[in-house]
Amino acid sequence: MNDCGAGWVMHKQTGVSVVDIQGNTAIPVEMYRSTFVRGLAIVPIRAAKPVGAVEVYWSKPHRATEDEMKLLQGIADGAAAAMNAVTLQLELQQNAQARSVELEAAQQEIAELSLRDELTGLCNRRGFSILAEQQLRMTARIHAVPWLLCACIDGLKPINEGLGRQAGDKLLQTAAKVLRDAFRGQDVLARVGGNEFAVFGISQALPDYFDDRLQLYIDAYNASSAETVALSMTACLVHGEPSERAIFEDLWVRAEQGLRKKQDARQTRKAAKSQA
Repeated sequence: MNDCGAGWVMHKQTGVSVVDIQGNTAIPVEMYRSTFVRGLAIVPIRAAKPVGAVEVYWSKPHRATEDEMKLLQGIADGAAAAMNAVTLQLELQQNAQARSVELEAAQQEIAELSLRDELTGLCNRRGFSILAEQQLRMTARIHAVPWLLCACIDGLKPINEGLGRQAGDKLLQTAAKVLRDAFRGQDVLARVGGNEFAVFGISQALPDYFDDRLQLYIDAYNASSAETVALSMTACLVHGEPSERAIFEDLWVRAEQGLRKKQDARQTRKAAKSQA
């Protein structure tokens, strides 16, 4: 800046014309002394807060005329306008990108909400069907066993009526946590109805122990919990065969039917016990 005419002009925010740098003492021109330059004119790009300068040189002493200075300033003003346009375009692009990111995030959130149960954080029935169908399509390629477990919380209605909806909601969240702990990360977990849950997965071997595994986790929770309401769930596990192309709806119907039979049997035992 100290030995540069352009820097001096930007600092002073005004144009200047030097007839002959050899006799000049008004502005710093040391950098020009070893060049062909004798006369020069410099104007700032942008009068307020300059971002650069436009210079013109002559190889012999020359006093820039008023018209030449106006022409030079016009060039600088044009450069300033072009730079402003580029800056504005970049800002618009950045704003558009930011809005696009926000829009994508909002759309992702909406999509997530449309596939998730808000209370438990598990998939809802729609999300469960979509993700389970995706996994089911892989079974034929990798010769795996598709399986589906349906489960429901026992006695949720009396809990809601006797202790309030908040207690029932807490039990639903507890059931969701137990399911997460009991099953694998790649399995699809969902709350598919008021007190009903479902888990879908694929395995290399028959998953006959998964319903027993769930009961073990329920027992472990009840043994360690200080809650007054114990968790009880009835579950039914069904599976397809690696050699056949399983259909999700078939698995679903079989699991639902099996679950209803187990619930009926439980109610029968409960009624018999109360009469004894």
